[in-house]
Amino acid sequence: MREYENDKTIYTYCGVLLPFSSRPYSFRTEDKTIKIGDTVIVPVGENEKEMKGQVVSIGQYSRLGVPYPVEKAKMIIRKAEDNSNGKSQNADN
Repeated sequence: MREYENDKTIYTYCGVLLPFSSRPYSFRTEDKTIKIGDTVIVPVGENEKEMKGQVVSIGQYSRLGVPYPVEKAKMIIRKAEDNSNGKSQNADN
């Protein structure tokens, strides 16, 4: 446990609500543009099937305070494309 005490990294965790669950799951991210309400793609299950979920919380923690162990936490793959307005997420409008 001593090596954890020297870890000064701040980890960002997102609570992601998945379609099959009434409680959010914790995923790590390094994408500072993700915000509450965003739809993201996350790996789910042993096969790490890509699934859409909605970000319902975001927190930053030291290693000793993380909601799920750093070594076991899965990373958010990416934001989901939002084509609801007919424009690409990368449009320069």
